[in-house]
Amino acid sequence: MQAQVGDYALFFRKAAVEITFEGQQYLVVPQAALLALVREPREDIPDY
Repeated sequence: MQAQVGDYALFFRKAAVEITFEGQQYLVVPQAALLALVREPREDIPDY
């Protein structure tokens, strides 16, 4: 699963690298450090 804008991510904090770019702070997290992604259900996909 790929992370998307708006997702909430649970990850290993020590694996993340904090950077500042154009005055904004970001966390860069390797995909291997992601434990879970949580996102809102999409309305264009029916529930089964």
